[in-house]
Amino acid sequence: TTTTTSTSGTAPVAGTKDCPAATLVGDGSKSIYEMITGAPNNYSAVKGLIDDAGIAESLKNEGPFTLVAPNNNALGAVPPATVTALRSDKAKLAEFLQTHTLIGRYKYEDLCTMANGKNILTLSGNTVKVTHQDSKVFLNGVQVMPVDMAASNGYVHPLNGVIK
Repeated sequence: TTTTTSTSGTAPVAGTKDCPAATLVGDGSKSIYEMITGAPNNYSAVKGLIDDAGIAESLKNEGPFTLVAPNNNALGAVPPATVTALRSDKAKLAEFLQTHTLIGRYKYEDLCTMANGKNILTLSGNTVKVTHQDSKVFLNGVQVMPVDMAASNGYVHPLNGVIK
């Protein structure tokens, strides 16, 4: 068992030989949307997209959901024309963001121990494929970082890219 420091104090987080221990952030008292709003890992760009799409209330609902959120660096790597096109079509923007929202409450360890190739349903109705390589977890080929941001209605995990 590894001990990590979270915003609510120190919390033990288990790891396995195939799954690295995830860093726990938060105490589960805030919604996913509130976690993104106050996250130290720079999620202002995805928060802005969530606001533009009008789905903030969905991410405050009971859930359970797991948001796999590209941070500002990941969204900054998306061509500006693509972001502009998404912002100009609210339905496509909402679908893009809902594809980053898994239906269910998944800790990093849950994702890491799932069968390689398992599909998970997203809020958009699409599925994402979980794969593993070298003790790392990927959703549709995009790496999920080993961070469990505990929210009242699920979890948030940082991504190092965007799901297509």
